[in-house]
Amino acid sequence: MKNLFVVNPAAGKAMDPEPLIQKIQQTGNEMDLPVQIHVTDEPGGSEHVVQKYLASIPVRESVRIFAAGGDGTLNEVINGAYPFFSIHQIHVGCIPTGTGNDFVRNFPGRDFLDMERQLSAESRQVDLIQYQYKTAVGEASRYCVNMFNIGFDCDVVHRTSQIKNGHFLHGSMAYLVGILVTLIKKEGADLTIQFDDGSIHSGKVLMMSTGNGCYCGGGIKGIPRALVDDGEMDISIVKDATRRRFMQLFPKYAKGIHLEDHRAQEILTYRQCKWAIVTPNRGTMRLCTDGEIQETGTIELMVKPKALSFLVPKTEGGQV
Repeated sequence: MKNLFVVNPAAGKAMDPEPLIQKIQQTGNEMDLPVQIHVTDEPGGSEHVVQKYLASIPVRESVRIFAAGGDGTLNEVINGAYPFFSIHQIHVGCIPTGTGNDFVRNFPGRDFLDMERQLSAESRQVDLIQYQYKTAVGEASRYCVNMFNIGFDCDVVHRTSQIKNGHFLHGSMAYLVGILVTLIKKEGADLTIQFDDGSIHSGKVLMMSTGNGCYCGGGIKGIPRALVDDGEMDISIVKDATRRRFMQLFPKYAKGIHLEDHRAQEILTYRQCKWAIVTPNRGTMRLCTDGEIQETGTIELMVKPKALSFLVPKTEGGQV
């Protein structure tokens, strides 16, 4: 079994990677397990490291690849590894050192920062969401492990990143300021969404979230019924509500207890499906995928059931 650690020190608050590297090496030595560590902080660097590594080893190897960073780093590792899933026995883990670290929140009671438990973790088959879209040079196809956001949620991520890059606020405070600024601007999105049962939603929305996992934005439980291994994606559409109504519901929305509130039912559509097509009604749209933002046109979303072997550390009682 090979163990590759891809460390992204630019995730979160731009950490010093040396203490983590030393901990990985020390634990590997104590457990008599070989480890390889690659440090990269350039955009797309984690994906390139994984691709190069997997292309260089003999076929049918059993490999554990640990993404040390945020949800964006985990996304890059998965997209780098996916073309090799049929060639090697690949298991992907996550050491959450980013800002949001939202995907691992779907596994409560697990210590993803315990290196010994990481190196003795067992795999759980989880879904991925494949998304296809057009680029200037043709069709592109990639994979999301946690969540897509369009509209308000995506704009918050965009502005939070701008605020953090200004070097005066970080973490949850930067996110709260991002929410306030986005709420003032209240841009939303104008979309046509086609579902797998033939139904269509078209018009202005405050936001749309599509999830394999429940959480985004550092623990906001916007898609509370999502399960990472049920073979479906959950879609939440919030209509173009007033600022006042949205702020009244936001505390419940953040905790994931909003679906039972009659006020939410008036402005929210929540459903599950296996595929959907999302088209901006005007020009392009801002899409946030596992915390990373891009401008795109029409996207096609499709669930890939149990496509990923994800490493889940055991609990103290030894539960997988």
